[in-house]
Amino acid sequence: MTLAGRIAAILGADAVSTDPADCALATADIFPAAGTPPAAFVLRPATTDQTAAALRLLAEHGQPAIPRGAGLSYTGGVVPRRSAAVLDTSRLDSISVDAPNLTAVIGAGASWRSVADALAPHGLRSAQPAPISGAVTTVGGTAAQHLP
Repeated sequence: MTLAGRIAAILGADAVSTDPADCALATADIFPAAGTPPAAFVLRPATTDQTAAALRLLAEHGQPAIPRGAGLSYTGGVVPRRSAAVLDTSRLDSISVDAPNLTAVIGAGASWRSVADALAPHGLRSAQPAPISGAVTTVGGTAAQHLP
């Protein structure tokens, strides 16, 4: 069984893609970069446990992995130098708000709009401003860009 197949056994067949168009898109920034290798495959875990299991398998096989948020960066952060598995964080979008303690646990794939929408009923807003690239960018993408 291929590595992608082994990961699909963990995540589900619909959560791993080897489609050439999907693999090419997964390593593209908002601006295309000439000569960028496509992803070896794209994985879309839905939980932190699935993410950990998939990353463990990738590490055991020496397969590099690159996390990907909404794909709206223009800095080349997801553009690999060699073929890598791309970890699409879009399904990691849970938000749990603990309003009395002024905290929230937010998945890497959650958009800044969804964070604002989850906090608003509690009269709260994020201490971290959303990046200038828009409300559909993700929390994980902001962290990956090392934004303040």
